[in-house]
Amino acid sequence: MSFSKRVTFLQRIATRGVGSKTRPHHLAATNNLLPKSLNEASLSVLSNRFMVTITKTSASTNNIAASNDAIDLNSAPSVENATVTQDNTSLIVTPSAVQQIQYLSKLKNAENPQEMYLRVYVDAGGCSGFQYKFEMEADSDDEIDEAEDIIMHCTCDEYSSRVVIDQSSLDLLKGSKVDFVREMIRSSFAIVDNPQSESACGCGSSFAVKNFEVNPALD
Repeated sequence: MSFSKRVTFLQRIATRGVGSKTRPHHLAATNNLLPKSLNEASLSVLSNRFMVTITKTSASTNNIAASNDAIDLNSAPSVENATVTQDNTSLIVTPSAVQQIQYLSKLKNAENPQEMYLRVYVDAGGCSGFQYKFEMEADSDDEIDEAEDIIMHCTCDEYSSRVVIDQSSLDLLKGSKVDFVREMIRSSFAIVDNPQSESACGCGSSFAVKNFEVNPALD
């Protein structure tokens, strides 16, 4: 694996932003990816790094909400016979995810749930190098970048939801499924069947990029 290419990609993530907006983020996971011999100038860039996409609220807050505010299975309609929703960007959104996005939209903004959407993005960090992130955001947050973000309109029976993803993240997720999985210990959004991943951690939230040195998404 090319060390210089890895550093360049991490620095590109670190300096990404929209206009004059800047978003601080936790640094521990990213700093652990780099050897201690990295020069001081590079470290100063990482100390002010930003996410692959801009977001209003910290990932930890929204990820907890997305994981714990699961639909009551006793009251939720069945989606067993629903058809998977696919956008021409090659990112697949399952009926379960569409249903959960709408549920969270109504929970977080009862008056105007249509203003809510799920942002999906890839961030540096985790035990495998990159990690999947999910956050519920609102149109009023003014976070969508028309030049960088792709808006997916997903429908499943009477359910309709939006998923927003930036182009850099999409390049690392093409062919994947955005799903909402229910397990005994937790329920959460998840990326499954990612053809761009060569390995993943046991929890499924962190992954290693396939063909890291030649992957065009990392140029």
